[in-house]
Amino acid sequence: MQVLTALEEAIGRGDIDESQVTDEFLAGFLGEWGREFYGVPPSTASVDGVSVPRLIRLTRGTAEVPPSLKADDGSGIEVVPYRAGERTWGVEWLEPKPRWRGTE
Repeated sequence: MQVLTALEEAIGRGDIDESQVTDEFLAGFLGEWGREFYGVPPSTASVDGVSVPRLIRLTRGTAEVPPSLKADDGSGIEVVPYRAGERTWGVEWLEPKPRWRGTE
């Protein structure tokens, strides 16, 4: 997640105040605003027959930017990503949990 690294660097330089980077901001920036702009419905899962939003977990330094990306169409195109080989943020989908059913 290069965008999170860029946010950290912007905070370090004083371009962005850390208080501006809230959970709500990150949720919007990483998942909601783009979907709304392009008219893509939210990612959901079914739990006990109820549609619930899917969530992600971001973890610092748990992924590595690959050294290169090669097209699998036989074209021979290869791209070296910015920060190739460096550690970066990892992203994982969280499994939705069954809803708690209390007594009525």
